[in-house]
Amino acid sequence: MRNLIATLELVGNQKTKLAYWIIEHLDRENKLTLTLRQIAEQTGISLETVRITIKILLDADFLRKINISAYMVNPEVIFKGTHKARLGILNVYRTEAEHVVMTDEEKIKNYQSSIKYLQEKIQKLEMKKAHLASDGKYYVQETVIDEDVKAV
Repeated sequence: MRNLIATLELVGNQKTKLAYWIIEHLDRENKLTLTLRQIAEQTGISLETVRITIKILLDADFLRKINISAYMVNPEVIFKGTHKARLGILNVYRTEAEHVVMTDEEKIKNYQSSIKYLQEKIQKLEMKKAHLASDGKYYVQETVIDEDVKAV
């Protein structure tokens, strides 16, 4: 099973925010009982981002679907309570909760979306970098010439 950190790295900005929000809003049985629309409204995250994030978390076995408006977080990943209670919840998680796996097409679409988002972030940073250079503010661009780094 993938660990919590690897899963959260996979999902990115708003998606990471949602993963933490889910953890903070679990009940005593490690469940979140809300529809996707309710989650979107309460978090201020778009419904589409909520849908994608939930699919990713389901695929990573971070959580499983109980029914149309309830999800259970994997108690092997995180659980608030006693060891005995955790074992009971773990049994429910393994026997009653549905493990949903993303299709390869869904994974590709998600990765492409993440790449597009990162490319946009890079472009904004490059524009900011160029703007700082044109303003005469402190800026050093480094180039490699014969294994030596020299300021331009």
